[in-house]
Amino acid sequence: VPLVEPPFGVPVSDCEWQRRIGDYYRSAGDAPNAAHHYDMAMAADSGTSCGPDVRVAAGVLALQIGDLAKAAQLLEGASSAVAQSNHGFALLALGQPIEALADFDSVLVGEPQHDEATFGRGMCLVVLGRGSEAAQAFEALLARSPNHLSAPAARKQLERLRGGAGKR
Repeated sequence: VPLVEPPFGVPVSDCEWQRRIGDYYRSAGDAPNAAHHYDMAMAADSGTSCGPDVRVAAGVLALQIGDLAKAAQLLEGASSAVAQSNHGFALLALGQPIEALADFDSVLVGEPQHDEATFGRGMCLVVLGRGSEAAQAFEALLARSPNHLSAPAARKQLERLRGGAGKR
């Protein structure tokens, strides 16, 4: 169980301490306590460098537990590839594929081999009815990362786009 307050003499802001406790609970699989401590960290943030990090951590957690609107709000404007990709997945799940595609494309400009953004781009293109472009994204993902977590879903989408099993 983590300490509620930092040990005496440890120079850490309230925001950073609460973020660390939130990270502990998230790694332990305790989403409600993690969310509570991330909220406390954001409330304690007074312009420290902790603020953006805790917003991303809280946004990723919100996405994981299915609070899509909160995830989209917390991850809005975040600059890391992981945060932008997660923002894109939240927007896609909220029925905003055009906005989500912009996030994924933004990530891919800086990191063309980013697997999550490639998969997300493909999913957006499927929703938008741009099947040949979606197939290209899934094929690129599978060519470079055939064992990626999203690979089974990418294969399934490719099969569907090709009109069924065995058709190419």
